[in-house]
Amino acid sequence: MKGNWREAAYEERGLLGLTAALLAAILLLNPVGFQGGGMDDWQYLNAARCWIEYGPCLPEDHWQSRWPVIAPLLASLGLLGESRWSAGLPSLLFGLTILTMLWGLFVRTGHARIGSMVTLFVVITPAFTTRLLQPNVEYPELLMLLACAHSMLSYRNSAKRHWAFAAGIFFALSVQARETAAVALPILLLFAWKWARSDIRALIAAAFGTAIPTAVELLIFLVETGNPFYRRTLSIDHTQILSTELKSQPDPNAPPFFNTTYIANWRHQPGIAIHWSVDGLINLVFNAVGGLSLLFNLLLWPVTAGKVSEKESRLIKFAVLAMAYWSFVIVYALAIDPNPRMLLVPILGSQVILAIQLGVLERLGWRLARFMILTAMTVSGLAVILTVAGNHHAEDELEHLLIKFDGQIESDINTRKQLELISGRETLTTVFDDRPLLLVQLGEQCAPWANEKFGEDLSLVRSIDMNPLRSLYQTDAGFFCLFRYRQPIEPKDFLVARFPMLPDEIQKQMGSDARQNFER
Repeated sequence: MKGNWREAAYEERGLLGLTAALLAAILLLNPVGFQGGGMDDWQYLNAARCWIEYGPCLPEDHWQSRWPVIAPLLASLGLLGESRWSAGLPSLLFGLTILTMLWGLFVRTGHARIGSMVTLFVVITPAFTTRLLQPNVEYPELLMLLACAHSMLSYRNSAKRHWAFAAGIFFALSVQARETAAVALPILLLFAWKWARSDIRALIAAAFGTAIPTAVELLIFLVETGNPFYRRTLSIDHTQILSTELKSQPDPNAPPFFNTTYIANWRHQPGIAIHWSVDGLINLVFNAVGGLSLLFNLLLWPVTAGKVSEKESRLIKFAVLAMAYWSFVIVYALAIDPNPRMLLVPILGSQVILAIQLGVLERLGWRLARFMILTAMTVSGLAVILTVAGNHHAEDELEHLLIKFDGQIESDINTRKQLELISGRETLTTVFDDRPLLLVQLGEQCAPWANEKFGEDLSLVRSIDMNPLRSLYQTDAGFFCLFRYRQPIEPKDFLVARFPMLPDEIQKQMGSDARQNFER
């Protein structure tokens, strides 16, 4: 069955059918899509709009430089018009292609059952699936890395050098999607040396494939800015952008690598605190957004140790080494926020190991234990995925309110960014524009927030829930709140109330000129 996709699909039709059914249910019940506000998807939408209106725009930040994200988005918006679905279509196509290529990679290497299990795990992993209709950089980056892996495998099977050339191109494109893809380089070089060391021309072809997109990018920025490394400068400057994911402001003068002022200051979910040096990885194990495969692996290892085949043992060792290396570089060397979406590759490695361990349980006759683990992972994943607060649940009612109170509503910039794709958004004005009504999006209940922060200065007109399943799964996340001013409120007070997650020193710095900072 190795390499035969049709036979593998027939043999694995049960798991693949379940995966497809879950994917369809998720897209039907909670197609999260565009979120806007402080999310990256607004940045990509804004960049695509610039390209549509003016042609290729010189990037002003690292988001705008990610053309593999922006180009498909602008094509979709340009052809289909601007809507929630046209904004989400490229990501949906990316996501479905990733799932197909991921499964196919295991089929081609003779691990069809593991591939089917991993594909199921990916679909019930919130860090992956909640972005299926949301413009994001993770999909293009992962897709190009998978295309690179497929090309390398095709070279190994055929010894045709054009596959080595293609592998180089796809790797370069993955880095142009996001620089973190460069972390894969040592792993790819290991396989390149293993498979092509006797064919120096193949290695040269791969090097040329990598060099061509890289050289084109450097040349474009050299011509446009005089600095071929202009994009790298933007990426480095990104560390100076304010983030609500930080507990306090890091030292801007600290070195870019192994920056402990960043490593120690990231906020973690679910919030386990032991020591800053290990908190990020420990929280990743227990973070349901990452799918919980790491946790179940730790629980199952005492049972399955010594019972895996030699082939499975080699795969586990490779996955563990790749996970450890990738996590070390991302979390410590680059000091990047260790949330699940930034660590999809280690999570994939963990899911490969879990698939092997569940296979061992099946061989031992522990089918009930295997079923219970699969059920627990599915229920946990769906509980998170289906309760993610989405603008789409509130947009019809918001459009009605914007028509009813035409020109009477002011709103902060984050809330307006969340409403980019609804009609009537242009009637919203900036905060403190002397309008009688205020619209804000909050992560907590509207009335308690207003009473706690402003007493009787604001009266609630309407609260719009962004979570349609709140009656089944209680959470305070996601409300659009329309208030009427009873008394004027101070810009600085509103800034602190609206963005409570900003470090105190940043709030003080911004609060000194709060009126202007609302539009930043």
